[in-house]
Amino acid sequence: MISFQLKELEAIQKQVEASLRRTQLLHIGQIPAVATYTGSPAMNLAFGVHQSLWASQPGCGLKACEYLGKNIGWVTDHFRQQTDCLDDQERDNQHSFDSINSDAPRCEDLSTMMADTRPQDTIHNFMYTDPVTAAEATMPLQALIAAFSTDDAAPLAISNDWAKVSTRLSSIMDQLDAAGRQLSATTVGTSFDMAREAIDSVVRTGRIVAVNAQIMSATVAQFPTIRTANLAALHAIEASTATITDPAAKLAAEQSAVATFVSTQWHPSLELVRPPIMNLGVPIVGHTGGGVLTTSTVGQGSTVTPISQITGLTTTVASTATHAFGQAADAAAGAAGGGRSP
Repeated sequence: MISFQLKELEAIQKQVEASLRRTQLLHIGQIPAVATYTGSPAMNLAFGVHQSLWASQPGCGLKACEYLGKNIGWVTDHFRQQTDCLDDQERDNQHSFDSINSDAPRCEDLSTMMADTRPQDTIHNFMYTDPVTAAEATMPLQALIAAFSTDDAAPLAISNDWAKVSTRLSSIMDQLDAAGRQLSATTVGTSFDMAREAIDSVVRTGRIVAVNAQIMSATVAQFPTIRTANLAALHAIEASTATITDPAAKLAAEQSAVATFVSTQWHPSLELVRPPIMNLGVPIVGHTGGGVLTTSTVGQGSTVTPISQITGLTTTVASTATHAFGQAADAAAGAAGGGRSP
């Protein structure tokens, strides 16, 4: 049995086409490459990876939008051909009845529906390289302070792009979902069931990508927090060694404090920008939306990876990002000898 209203189908087709156009607009192009973010090799490596996660890796944000666009495009083509065939069928039926009562010719020019196979490509996994902080451990204190003294425009721009994609994708999926619900309410038939299933599949994936994009936005937004917190810790070391008058003793105290700083604060703080997502099309277990992750949240991948806290701190990841760096700064400053001259 098949049941449909042609005008309803045409309206649904227009909704799906509008969703496709809006998805295509998400392909805003790759952001300009930024050679460096700070003078810290480890920070630059971490930020460079995040640039690629947004714009150039096979599983990046822009590629995920392209994947969704291809699938919505396939649904659009399916609807267009289906609507054309049904429209021709209605006209042919009318001509058939006309020819019974008159010499009106029967329409022989019928459309043939040759729908393409649904796109088989997938959203690929992220590739993330852990930054190595060995170089910072041997850098002079003043060189480190200079390395961390920069602006945060580059990571904030990427964070904003992720957030915009998340918001727009959510709206597009709502529009597409409305088309699917309208299709369900106004049609009966196997081909319509297949179309509804395809729309539902795209909507589910699109909403997962939207949520994960928001999480990526929040993750990239941690770069300024990390930079300013670590810069404050370095200034604390500088202040604690300022009263040491012997140059050799001062240098030794600074390097000892820097080594402690790198191992207890700088290296662990980079965990805050480790993506909790391995694939934009896979939901995070225990996450229900928004950009805040806690230690009860687990990452994706073939093996479930806990979202780590900074070593030695007892607060959650979310609070560590904004409040708990002072403890590590005090420890690093204390390693400098408390500012006392030997």
